[in-house]
Amino acid sequence: MADQTSNHGAINETASPQKSGSLASNDPEHGEKVVEADDFPEGGARAWAVASAAGGILFCTMGYINTFGLYQEYYESHQLHDQSPSTISWIGSLQSFFLFGGALVGGPLFDRYGAKVSCNIFIL
Repeated sequence: MADQTSNHGAINETASPQKSGSLASNDPEHGEKVVEADDFPEGGARAWAVASAAGGILFCTMGYINTFGLYQEYYESHQLHDQSPSTISWIGSLQSFFLFGGALVGGPLFDRYGAKVSCNIFIL
């Protein structure tokens, strides 16, 4: 059970044995450990690689969605010249929906089971 105090953003928790390498310190007066809100573990190179990869994926995803106007112009002049622009725009709208809607399913699966199980499900 944790409660916040006005001790410069510190969070008090009930006393428990500290793990080695923990950023918490014991408060001998109250029998509680104090965890500073500004303390966090550094992930190192792997954390920066994950952040960079996520940024690259976001860059490619948003770039693809933003270029659909070019695809729509091509469809209007070549393959779907007999269709109205509003009908053709449904293609891009549905693509965007499925692209972002997949996160509604994939996000919780990834959080619960991890990357290996989530990737296997999406391959099926």
